[in-house]
Amino acid sequence: MVKFKTLLLLAMMFSGAAALMYEVIASEALFYFFTNNTYSVATVLTVFLLGLAVGGFTMGKIIRKVKNRRLVFVSLQVLIAIYALFFLSNFEIIPKILGFIYTFAGNNEILLVLSKFAVGNLYLFFPTFLLGAIFPLASSLLIKDVKKVGSGIGSLYSLNNFGAIAGSWIAGFILLPLFGLKLSIFIGAVLNLISGFLVLKKNRKSVFLFIVISLLLISLFFLVNNPFQNSDEIIVNTNSKVSKGVIYLGYESLPYIFLKNSPYGEIAVTDDNNTLRLFIDRRQQCNSASVSERKISDTALKNFDRDVKVLNIGLGCGITLSSILKYDIVKEVDVVEINPVMPQATSYFSRDNNNALKDDRVNLIIDDGAHYLETTNKNYDVVIIDVENPAVAHSSPLYTVEWFEIINNSLNEDGVLALWGFMVNYEYIKTLYKSIDEVFPYTYYISESVAYVGSKQELDEENIGMTEEDIKIVEMINNDNSYILNTMNYPVLKYKYLRK
Repeated sequence: MVKFKTLLLLAMMFSGAAALMYEVIASEALFYFFTNNTYSVATVLTVFLLGLAVGGFTMGKIIRKVKNRRLVFVSLQVLIAIYALFFLSNFEIIPKILGFIYTFAGNNEILLVLSKFAVGNLYLFFPTFLLGAIFPLASSLLIKDVKKVGSGIGSLYSLNNFGAIAGSWIAGFILLPLFGLKLSIFIGAVLNLISGFLVLKKNRKSVFLFIVISLLLISLFFLVNNPFQNSDEIIVNTNSKVSKGVIYLGYESLPYIFLKNSPYGEIAVTDDNNTLRLFIDRRQQCNSASVSERKISDTALKNFDRDVKVLNIGLGCGITLSSILKYDIVKEVDVVEINPVMPQATSYFSRDNNNALKDDRVNLIIDDGAHYLETTNKNYDVVIIDVENPAVAHSSPLYTVEWFEIINNSLNEDGVLALWGFMVNYEYIKTLYKSIDEVFPYTYYISESVAYVGSKQELDEENIGMTEEDIKIVEMINNDNSYILNTMNYPVLKYKYLRK
């Protein structure tokens, strides 16, 4: 017969593993909405430690009044599992709460940061409070002899931390890359249930009731959520023909003409034999000879024969903006750029972008593109997105099904989305194409500009620049049922294609 002490130590190891899994998962979930990875990590750490501290303090104050401590331990583990399955897994509610708060925060930077912290508390405080309460409870169950306090606490603390180490590593390196957020949360909840079961007083009625409750919770989770999303294995060709958004090998030898730190990395403009190049943290964003930036506006605007209003997310070298402005039908362009330093760098490309920022039709907005789309009341005829790749924090949401739906709602009845796509291998193209196609009635791929177009009305394929080869690729994709959508739950573009 296994001793209760051993079972309790194992229970705390599983509980510690679940706790750190939730911390890693919450960081990833909040990452989508906070525009800066620092905010998501700092928020999760602060809320996590605050919850543990308050929970431990509260249980320490009331523990003498707790008669059936084993039952309370089991109940807390079940409550954590319930919260994880039905609240942590519904992270899609975060942008709705943020959008509501943003209406009061306006453009006040302090209030915006505080609102993100407040949402982090709403999302994560309750389970961490319960996790904090569990440790003193477990200590009182384990230690009956005052002489064994030191060894007992040491064993409990060590096993709990070993579990936490394992949980954070498994979540970050295995579960999230392979299965996504919701299935990772499910596994964490199962660990909480196992932890409760190990401490449960093993009489038939209580064991039967616990198993029934656990199976009911698991069944309800799978009814509410769909954590498995066409999880067919994909063969990935990692050779990309596109240099934008990746490290430029000749960077070190290029002479700087502009270099400045910014909230989103070090921005540099270099002169490479009269070709100006723009870098963020050594990743090339664009250059004065860029082709795709000059073409992407054509894919979106050539089908319009009336005045249009355009939203351009991502300023960069300003070449995309310049290409938009060459159309006389464009009467207004809102340019959303997250980085306040970027316009200074863009000014060095004034010869290449025809002083686009000086055009009277242009309205420059310093904001995160995803945040702007969440909060704006404006409708547009065309949305053109030319940002960094899906692995970058503030770009990543814009490539997901959820944000394609937000963009779709911001477009007029004949509106068009044009998105620069980063990579050009088939599996990547298929994933991004299918993700846009999930939302828009008509979807197109144009290889010359590495662009994807989602439209509410059918477009002329030749007019937007599709070649016969592009048409064949699209036909192949439409006949291919083996794919994974790029969602907030499982951002496959980042996990399967962009791990370098």
